[in-house]
Amino acid sequence: MSARDRDYAEEQYQLGLAHAEGRGVVQDDVLALRCYRNAADRGHARAQYQLGRMLGQGRGVTRDYDKAVAWYRRAAEQNLAEAQYYLCLMHEKGWGVSHDMDQALDWCRKSAAQGYVLAQNHLGLVAEEGWYGVPVDYAESAKWYRMTAENGDAWAQFKLGQFYRDGKGVPADPHEAARWLRLSAAQGNGEAQKALADAGL
Repeated sequence: MSARDRDYAEEQYQLGLAHAEGRGVVQDDVLALRCYRNAADRGHARAQYQLGRMLGQGRGVTRDYDKAVAWYRRAAEQNLAEAQYYLCLMHEKGWGVSHDMDQALDWCRKSAAQGYVLAQNHLGLVAEEGWYGVPVDYAESAKWYRMTAENGDAWAQFKLGQFYRDGKGVPADPHEAARWLRLSAAQGNGEAQKALADAGL
């Protein structure tokens, strides 16, 4: 892609974001979709991802999971973590693509390896619940929750607090449990606030 095409694609992507969110311009999903498409056709990965989201949600267009998956895939193959995660979800649900848990797990791992919090938390749940035919592994689950909890994710802090409270995947430790639950509660997580109240903390 030429520098001129790259600049145009970025301009169209930014304009698409502005129209999608109503930032400085009138909120207009149809215009947002058009701008994203202009950028996506030129290989702009974030525009491809946003186009996939709009198609999957039916914003500005009739919902079309098949087309959404196609755009997610193009962005995911450019190593965009968000698109990899959404491709995981599409495979998990069988929307616009085969219901394939191996593919879902593969895309989720690729996304998580780039530090994408939603994918890391998803892998925590996969290990905790034994999804995708993966054996339940609380230690593996705790590893993923710790990763995002240490980066300030309130939900993961709540989960890690539960794990320390219950001794799941980590040694039971009421002090560590309270610490993580308090961090989560301070960010407004209602489940953590309730867990603290129930424990009289």
